[in-house]
Amino acid sequence: VQPDVNYEQMKNIFASVSSYLVRIDVKDVSVQGDVARARCSVTYSPVPKPAGRQKPVAQVFLLRRKGDLWIIERIEAE
Repeated sequence: VQPDVNYEQMKNIFASVSSYLVRIDVKDVSVQGDVARARCSVTYSPVPKPAGRQKPVAQVFLLRRKGDLWIIERIEAE
């Protein structure tokens, strides 16, 4: 979900927590045919929660319509 984090960093991060709560706040969506771009503010909260506040990360979700569904094809840092 975080495009700028490498595998080893993610492995170490996930090893230290039992689960994550993820909050995605959609700021705006633009649709052109079967392609959409959603600007979002994403907050990752590890459980157990570390000391200190988790800051939201600005991300762009790139989606494509497949039949009646919208599929996330890529997530980019904004």
